[in-house]
Amino acid sequence: MMLNSTPVVSVILPAFNAARYIHAAINSILVQTFTDFELIVIDDGSTDDTYRIVLGFTDSRMRVLRNSTNLGLVKSLNRGVDAARSGLLARMDADDCSEPDRLAIQVEWMQRNPRLGVLGSYYETFDERHFVLDTVTLPVTDAEVRYNLYGKTHCFCHPAVLMRRQALKEAGGYRDEWFPAEDLELWLRMLENWHGANVPQVLHRLRRHDSSVTSQNARKQAQLVIAAVTEALSRGICPDDIDLAAQQAGWARGEIFVALGLAANGVDDGFGYHLQRAMQLDERVALSSFHDLLGDRVSTFMHHSDADVTGCRDLLDRVFAELPASFGKLRYSRTYIESQVHAIAAFHYSKSDKKTQSR
Repeated sequence: MMLNSTPVVSVILPAFNAARYIHAAINSILVQTFTDFELIVIDDGSTDDTYRIVLGFTDSRMRVLRNSTNLGLVKSLNRGVDAARSGLLARMDADDCSEPDRLAIQVEWMQRNPRLGVLGSYYETFDERHFVLDTVTLPVTDAEVRYNLYGKTHCFCHPAVLMRRQALKEAGGYRDEWFPAEDLELWLRMLENWHGANVPQVLHRLRRHDSSVTSQNARKQAQLVIAAVTEALSRGICPDDIDLAAQQAGWARGEIFVALGLAANGVDDGFGYHLQRAMQLDERVALSSFHDLLGDRVSTFMHHSDADVTGCRDLLDRVFAELPASFGKLRYSRTYIESQVHAIAAFHYSKSDKKTQSR
């Protein structure tokens, strides 16, 4: 492919001190069965051998940009977007690997579905020894994505997505102030005018290690996620060509998610309001979502608090004390949720070899 031609896909790969992994990440793109792409690598002021390793590739489809100082992920992403020449933008992380047919399959999906603005896929996680830790499935259809996006934050694997440039630009691009929840905040804006979906096939492999962005920023990310969902709910926008009732079901789950997030952060003001909003949007979904989202919230709390059973009980006290009468039938959930708390604590202490606490 000549450099002055316009490729179908621009792959945007930001990298910071990724010398251990960058070669495998780049190679997994260069060996794609779909070949009409450009790979834009943005070295974000690395102080290790990342830049040297990147320059060692001689593939004419590669373009290398370098930040003189470390600007951060979001600014690097936006620099890559501005430099891209294609109508389709693929994301890639410097410590991950894509399956060889990833781009071919995602491009075909985009061509068959002109209303798709963002398309992800199932993915595998693996560790430093290349052992597969998990195979992660995600909502496939646009309706499934909308039902889960506001109340179940993990609807897309960011480095596995293919986006339509037009959809990204209309949404305003990545926003630095939302890092490290910049991806969810972007999806919420993009899906106000475009559709989203996931290929029900593993097309990406995500590396888990202690220095990853997700591992380092979990608590801050959780707080920003609640804020992003709250803002999206306040806008209440969805495409004209989807079923409004389906969107309202997603919004109802979102209202439950926000209410429980506020309670977990010790903010009781607004808890009842968001629960009532959920009931107004879709009573059936609101009641069913309360139970499973409370279970998710408890699991998250226990993970972030080093299995603080007392703190988790205090959280449940706040939730059930403020529960509106319309949710009264769900008070039975407390017994089940408390058993979940103790099960998580037992597993946590068992892993730490604290047998007395575990029993």
